[in-house]
Amino acid sequence: MLRGGGVSHGPKPRDFSTGLQKKVYDLAWRTALSYRFRKGELIIVDNAIEIESPSHRLLKHIFDLHDRERGRGRSLLVTTQNRPLLEQALEKMDRRRQALTWEEVDVKDLLELSRIIIERSALRNILLSHQEDLTHSSLRPTGITRSAPPAHLESILGWSEFRALMNAPASVRDSMRPDAYESVAYSRWQRAESLPSDSPEKHTLTISAYELLAEAKDLRRAQLPPLSYLENDFEEKDSIAVFHKDPMGAAEAAVEAGEAQVKYRETIHQQHELLAQAAEHRRDALRWQEQHELAEEQENLAGDARTDVAEAKVELLRAQKELLLAKAQVCRNNGKQRQAEKIEEKAKALEEEEELAAAERDSVGLPKDDLTEDELRNEVLGKKKE
Repeated sequence: MLRGGGVSHGPKPRDFSTGLQKKVYDLAWRTALSYRFRKGELIIVDNAIEIESPSHRLLKHIFDLHDRERGRGRSLLVTTQNRPLLEQALEKMDRRRQALTWEEVDVKDLLELSRIIIERSALRNILLSHQEDLTHSSLRPTGITRSAPPAHLESILGWSEFRALMNAPASVRDSMRPDAYESVAYSRWQRAESLPSDSPEKHTLTISAYELLAEAKDLRRAQLPPLSYLENDFEEKDSIAVFHKDPMGAAEAAVEAGEAQVKYRETIHQQHELLAQAAEHRRDALRWQEQHELAEEQENLAGDARTDVAEAKVELLRAQKELLLAKAQVCRNNGKQRQAEKIEEKAKALEEEEELAAAERDSVGLPKDDLTEDELRNEVLGKKKE
């Protein structure tokens, strides 16, 4: 016994299990692969198992097609090396363990899912690494394939951008993603425009471009700062300006509140604009796929968002005008009359833009081509004179 109640040389947990012999383990590998092959559940592909973009919709379409041809059930995808675009798409579908490299896969993995789809080089690596059951001496595996780039994807528009995106550090990948998606979308759009109208490639590229643009807009919208934070910041600064006792200090506080309000209104406008753009791109993609009912739903969503955009634009212009007037007041307080007058002229121009935007907002329901911008501006100016 030790002082304080401890036990010297007390019992220690020990492991009496024995490891599986390498020959038995290798035999298990070969038996599992042979069993799958005899049942027609081992599919060997010559190309790399990779997709052209990290789109879970594209991968779902591939899986649905595979289910129709091979029967329902999930497939284990065994690759020679990591396939980042495939893995990201699977992660979006909550299927992280469905794609493994040949070094990550285990015997039990070969028996869990309905079938195995394996790259030829990955299968060769597995067989080379598990062959001790065939020999009397331990053979050192030679000729292991460590890299098998997806050569069949190199010619696909956007593949290089997606690969660069997935190889970028995780800390900057999300910020790079919208630009990458838009770049690929415009490249595919330009390529589609150069093709004949009856070309199947034109059809595929156009749909892909619209879907990528829609996803890029969703990503940009998700990256906007939270509205609740911006609103609280504006309200706090506005409260300080309202209750400030010193007139000059109140004017300066009003400028800070105005800047916070402009940022808040800009973010609201951007949110509605990005939502409208995403819905319009999805509408166009669905029209190319001749899914007219779903396209109509996106059209209605885009119309509602455009109404919100028009309202947000009016509020943004009003906030910008109020900010300019607050800055002009600070200039007057500091004796800078000429500078204040120039700022007030800008505020006057913004007031006209605000009235024009309000007229556009109030003309909801009219076809876009009913009034040109000049005609609408003249109508607004005429109402002002009255």
